[in-house]
Amino acid sequence: MLKSAGLGFSGLAVLAMMSLPGALAQSKEELEAYEAELIDYEKELDQRAKELDELEIELEDLEDEFLDSELGEAPPRRRRAAPTADGEEQVADADAAAPVGEDGVAMVPVVEYFSAEPYVPENTRSFDRTELTKSNINALSDMLPGNAAGLLLQTSDSNAAALELSLRGVSGTTVHQGTGDPGVGVFIDGVYIARSQGLTMDLLDLERIDVQRGPQGVLSGRNTSGGAVHLVSRKPTGELDIEQTLLFGGEYDEVKSVTHVNLPRLADIVNAKVSYMLDDHKGWVVNPGQGSQNNDFWSRDNQAVRIAVNLDKGGPIAFDYAFEDAEITSTMPYFQAVDMGEAKMQETARSGLNIPESDIDIQHHNQTMVISGEKASITSIIGYREVESTEFTNYDGLFGAGVTPTTAPGDQIRQDQFSVDLRLQRLFYKDQVDLIVGVNNLRETVELQESATSGTSDVDSFSVYAQGVMAIGNQLEFLLGWRETRDEKTVQSLRRNSVNTGQQTNIEDDNTSFEVAFRLQPSEHTRAWLSLARGFKAAGASLYAEGTQPYAAEEAETIEAGFSGSAWKQKINYTVAAYSTNLENRQLVFLDPDNLRITDIINDPNSTSIEGVELNLSVQPLKDLTIATFYSYMDYAANAIAEPYDGAGSFSPGAGPAVVVEGERAPQHMGWAAIDYQVGKFEAGDLALRLEYSSIGDYFFNSLNPEQDSRDILNARVNMSGLQLEDDAGQLEVGIWAKNILDEEYTASSQYVTSSPRASKSGNVVSSFGEPFTYGVDIRYAF
Repeated sequence: MLKSAGLGFSGLAVLAMMSLPGALAQSKEELEAYEAELIDYEKELDQRAKELDELEIELEDLEDEFLDSELGEAPPRRRRAAPTADGEEQVADADAAAPVGEDGVAMVPVVEYFSAEPYVPENTRSFDRTELTKSNINALSDMLPGNAAGLLLQTSDSNAAALELSLRGVSGTTVHQGTGDPGVGVFIDGVYIARSQGLTMDLLDLERIDVQRGPQGVLSGRNTSGGAVHLVSRKPTGELDIEQTLLFGGEYDEVKSVTHVNLPRLADIVNAKVSYMLDDHKGWVVNPGQGSQNNDFWSRDNQAVRIAVNLDKGGPIAFDYAFEDAEITSTMPYFQAVDMGEAKMQETARSGLNIPESDIDIQHHNQTMVISGEKASITSIIGYREVESTEFTNYDGLFGAGVTPTTAPGDQIRQDQFSVDLRLQRLFYKDQVDLIVGVNNLRETVELQESATSGTSDVDSFSVYAQGVMAIGNQLEFLLGWRETRDEKTVQSLRRNSVNTGQQTNIEDDNTSFEVAFRLQPSEHTRAWLSLARGFKAAGASLYAEGTQPYAAEEAETIEAGFSGSAWKQKINYTVAAYSTNLENRQLVFLDPDNLRITDIINDPNSTSIEGVELNLSVQPLKDLTIATFYSYMDYAANAIAEPYDGAGSFSPGAGPAVVVEGERAPQHMGWAAIDYQVGKFEAGDLALRLEYSSIGDYFFNSLNPEQDSRDILNARVNMSGLQLEDDAGQLEVGIWAKNILDEEYTASSQYVTSSPRASKSGNVVSSFGEPFTYGVDIRYAF
């Protein structure tokens, strides 16, 4: 029976094997036919989807035509954020759709309050938090290599903690002396910073830096004829978290610690954050002296604390307050006798010098309150800032004993400023017109006290302004802005060159700033603009001059045309801008031939022309590879003007020989490129590599000083992020970086020196050199 069963099973197996090929063939034919039907069905679905897309576009066009014809309005405006290095921008609808419930019935929407965001200029370059981390930017001074087209930053030639800014060839006038004014305005959370002292300080909790090129006088006000730099800090989150960053620099024993602590939300309305920083960095020129005051040159030792509070319950009122207390300790730059055997950078000073540490103490208060409705908002920005600066210098007799004795004196500057900006922003005409009107008041007092010179400067500036942006159709926008400013300045000289003076100069000056612009967006990924804008650098008088004779405000009027767009599915982004600036009453600085401490400022009676082109390009050839670059060209047509000194060296405008007064910090060529490569995502974390190269052509630090040589700087960073700790104990991010990898020797500042009365641009050259190669590692912990 088992045998019969075995034969039966064997027969069944044989029959099955004999019938399998036919069955498989039949199934294969059916599968192929079924697959063909599926392909045809997918093609039909794709065709139907395309038809639906076309129909949706037609319906939108019909709706736009109906709105334009019946209501005379364009589709809702969209707000644009400033492009980052890769050219990307955030776009958000001004109006949001009402939410729909699960049953398909529209829900009653919660009241949405108007967001008071001013229109971002097309020529703005933004550095978001990611970009700041990649480029190791924690302060404005970290942008010294030149990270934005047309922007050049340098430390002062007498104070390593003071910063000089130039944008598109427009720069400040003796800002470090306490009475001059900048040509590029710096703002912290909307509060204008009048003095350059302390701008090298790391800014705690930095969220974004916006560099706005060209005159920004309408919304940013006085002293923005070259542009404005806005520093925006992060707000408290209301959730308990800790972020700790440690940085160790190997070349000059740099140690930095930055701590951020977000506190839990209190009473469902109060968010608070506390930040603290320590930064110690040895100088790169050794002082061979052995005394307690024989510090190395270019060193720093800084600390700061910041407290930020945010009150926002999601209602119509939002309130932000921040207090920052900073102490900046640094030593002066080291000047070498380039024409007398020190042409190369010296790692050790020629002799041991008494160099006490310079101190800058800053207390900064920042308050912003916004009251919003559905179509309007009122914004109040109040700032108060105190700066106490004691500056010690010792040039080892390079400039003559009359300029700097062997024992460094302490020059003191005390400054306090109070500012209020109140503005109303309102949408009109079906949200197609965005109008801003406001008033601004700035009051500043500066007290100067040094061994041979002392005096005060008081400023009271009041302005009213308005700006409107109107959408015309769905492709064109028109902008018109106007600002009237009334400046009242009193400069009182108490002592000059060790002689009591008691001179006083009162200045009353009215200035007009404006902007007219057209912005066209012919397609979704292209836009063009044409603008005409004017700004000014305030009038004043120098406490270091032979007399407190006033000089007029410097006016800049710029016409600009630009085009930007994207291609290859937005993997290529580009911007091209050309501008022409006309300067009137350019403020010129001359040094007295008999005493280099005497600084006279006069106005150029001739117009000065500055023309330039800026090219920005970013390409993403691979998913994990991004290349960003810019190039800027600037032609500064400087004028020849007679020196304001006669043969005896006395101040007499027009009496001296003619000399070409070059553009300050206005290199003809600037270039920058960055390569970002996401190496891979690993179980441990994400590995990324960044190479950053910058090139700055020849330029003049000061208009009558020797020309600075060009420089090429290469930086690199390897970053590992997303390192998860066990038991949800937080995340780690580790970065290894190197700056000035090529160890480029470049001059940071150069001056002519002679011991006898002379014409400008003559004598021996002395120079200070910038930071050489350095490297380090930073570790960031977040919980």
